[in-house]
Amino acid sequence: MKEKKKKNQSLSHSRPILIVHKNPEQYVSFVPSWLKDFAIPSEEAIFVFDKTKSVYLLSEESVSWLNDLYYDETGTIRFDINSSLWNDITMLMEQARKGKKPVTRYITFEDASGRKLVATTRMFPVFEGGSFSGAICFMKNGKTIKEKETHDEAKEKKLLEAQRIAHMGDWENDVKANRVIWSEETYHIFGYLPGEKSPQDIFNDHLHPDDRENYWKNIKERLASGQKKIPDYEFRIINKQGEIRYCIARGEFKYDENGKPYYAFGTIQDITESTLLKKSLAENEKKLRAIVETSQVGIILVNQNGIITFSNDAMAEMLHMTISELVGTAYTDHLHPSESDQGKELMNKLIRGETDRVLTERHYIRKDGSDFWGLLSGKRLTDDQGNLTSLVGVIMDISEQKAILQALQKSEEKFRSVFEMSLNLICIIDLNHLTLLHTNPAFNEMAGKAREPEGEDSILNFLHPDDKQKMIELFDKVLRKGNCVYHLENRFLAKDDQFHILDWNIKPDLLSGLAYAIANDITELKSYQNSLIEAKEQAEENDRLKSAFLANMSHEIRTPLNGIIGFSELLCHPGIDEATRTEYVEILNTCSQQLISIIENILDISKIETGQVKIKKTQVNINELLKDLYTSYEKYFEKNGIDLRLSLYQSDPDCFIYSDETKIRKIITHLLENALKFTPKGYVTFGWTLQKHCIEFFVQDTGVGIPENSKQQIFEKFYQADAGITRTYSGLGLGLSISKSYAGMLGGKIRHEPYAKGGTVFLLSLPIEDVTIKKRFTAQNTVSELYRNSRKELNVLIVEDEEANLRFLEEVFKQINLSVLKAFNGLEAVEMCKKDARIDLVLMDLKMPVMDGFEATSQIKKMRPGLPVIAQTAFSDQNIRENLNSAGFDGYLEKPIRIQALFDLIKRYSG
Repeated sequence: MKEKKKKNQSLSHSRPILIVHKNPEQYVSFVPSWLKDFAIPSEEAIFVFDKTKSVYLLSEESVSWLNDLYYDETGTIRFDINSSLWNDITMLMEQARKGKKPVTRYITFEDASGRKLVATTRMFPVFEGGSFSGAICFMKNGKTIKEKETHDEAKEKKLLEAQRIAHMGDWENDVKANRVIWSEETYHIFGYLPGEKSPQDIFNDHLHPDDRENYWKNIKERLASGQKKIPDYEFRIINKQGEIRYCIARGEFKYDENGKPYYAFGTIQDITESTLLKKSLAENEKKLRAIVETSQVGIILVNQNGIITFSNDAMAEMLHMTISELVGTAYTDHLHPSESDQGKELMNKLIRGETDRVLTERHYIRKDGSDFWGLLSGKRLTDDQGNLTSLVGVIMDISEQKAILQALQKSEEKFRSVFEMSLNLICIIDLNHLTLLHTNPAFNEMAGKAREPEGEDSILNFLHPDDKQKMIELFDKVLRKGNCVYHLENRFLAKDDQFHILDWNIKPDLLSGLAYAIANDITELKSYQNSLIEAKEQAEENDRLKSAFLANMSHEIRTPLNGIIGFSELLCHPGIDEATRTEYVEILNTCSQQLISIIENILDISKIETGQVKIKKTQVNINELLKDLYTSYEKYFEKNGIDLRLSLYQSDPDCFIYSDETKIRKIITHLLENALKFTPKGYVTFGWTLQKHCIEFFVQDTGVGIPENSKQQIFEKFYQADAGITRTYSGLGLGLSISKSYAGMLGGKIRHEPYAKGGTVFLLSLPIEDVTIKKRFTAQNTVSELYRNSRKELNVLIVEDEEANLRFLEEVFKQINLSVLKAFNGLEAVEMCKKDARIDLVLMDLKMPVMDGFEATSQIKKMRPGLPVIAQTAFSDQNIRENLNSAGFDGYLEKPIRIQALFDLIKRYSG
């Protein structure tokens, strides 16, 4: 040690001198033996006092920080102890003696250089035999006051921060001074700022009313018993903000010589969050236990060895066991034998940690041998280090659900079969996007549904553009109004690229967002219904027209009959001259032809409607046909003041086409009569022209034309552009309808156009390969020529029960000098042919008494196969004509019999 300057020897004896002895144990007998070998730190000094307060320094190195040291004349190290330091030290020793326990204090002093130092000083009293012997003082190396203050501030700041984080404050209660001191955090716990209100008032005002009595009772009991320590005590406060907070307090009491407390200190901590958490955990645990105990599903815990360590009532009931019977058994013992190995392996995977959880179905066996299916949810339970503690299993009896599922599967299979095999169109539609999610084969077959994968085709893509909005509106209605069955019809694009009419029944399910739809293709039904409607409308129209027709027919028939009857009676009057008689006969003939025309039209339209008209195609000389018609109608037109003109595409007399001459003649006849009817003046031109692949007959007039509102209807049956009682033109309205039907049967068409010079032109187009020009190879014989060329006289048997018809035939045959025999029924004819071999020809009526013409002809042909038998019939039915051939007739004459036709027949059989 560096030698110091020697001090002045005249020191006051009132200021004790600290003597440092190198071997203090020689001077102080009570120095503990442990101090002899104690290595004293350089920053700490140890003083030993005897009962006279003499002080010995144990080590000079340990007090080097005291500075101001020096050696005296004897070589002893010395330094002056100032009165302040000495007073503090001796006061500590006195406190330690009186308290009989160690005392610790901070002692502040100045060193020789004037620095203010602070040292932590601990004083331990020493008693020998119950008497005070001295004390040992430990003094730790001091710091400067500034360093101490800085250090204390940092320490205080850390302490306050720690209290804030822990929600823990401290408190002191000086009973003698009636003073309570709270730390900053203690104030915060009660919701106050430091100094805002006195601690006593805060505590008394905010201690929870329900805890107040017990709190003070607890304090009083501890004080009465003299307890120094206050064990942890929990209570509630209501802070300044009105919140209930949970707190815990702990502390110590200090008592005086009389056993009265004079000082207390301790801590208070806000444990609200932890308390509420504990309460919540306790409540949750209580709830969880209640759930486990009352749960309808089984819950078990299984240890690492596969042994059940816990079970709830539900699990035991499932297995028909008690909990005590179940706990301690192996989990795998309760598996069905068919599931045992698989279940054990799955459990071991959980135990080994190869999987964390499982969810599977297991087959279990009960104590009584019955079985059930359970849905098992298993999981590993581990500690904080991840070590397995147990397995938890939650098992639900799904036997009933499994049975229901199997029933549902069977039901689904049935539904799937119906879905797949149904002839109805079935689909499932997404309500939100209107896409087709599923469609059955019948639907796919109709729609060609393979276009897009399921779920990508919107049903709107298949609908007719005019029907899309209606479908959108329907589904909007579905989403608004909810579940019911909706019905609609729309047009749906099928795989043939045609729109089919579908009849829909749609049932939405709003929960699933789906609609189930069944549709029927009613295209044919609709077509049939439309046909029925059209037929009904047509029938109604026909009824109306027929009513008008019948009324008109009555008029049209009675008109020529009136002429026939009237002029027949006039012919019977005597005294009429020859010219008048001839005029009357011509009128009778005209009326008769008119009546025949009416009847023929009625018969023709009836045969057309019943499909009895047959086409018989032959070589037709078209020029000859038209010339014949011209000859027939020329005078008739001239008589009505109309000029009839004939226009031929080729003038060669022999131009042939292959067609039905009778039908062509009737068509042109109707067109000529129609033109004459509607042409009050001017002319009518008819003829033919050759077009590409067809021949075109035409009849054009300069008449009144066709009204605009009648152009579409004039070819309909019974229709007349001028109808009603006051109509200008006569007729039944059948001619153009018959003409159109015949034209169609011949493979042609008939149409009308306005004539450039006024009036109308009707055009009949017939398909042909070519028009053949041939030379005439036959010539029609006149009646006189027929008679002159006949090589023999004919004997004709007329079989007729009507006197008028019989008389007519007799008169005609007399004009050509033919011999006539008569029979009035079929039986008489058979007898006459049997007896008279002169008979050369038989004219046989079909409908007669006794025996009809069919039976009579059959018997005659058996006797005389070569005898010609000609039928005379009023029947125009094609089937009747075919029956004539099969019955053996050689030909037939239609009534009314025309003289020319009769002459042609005689010519054929005259030899």
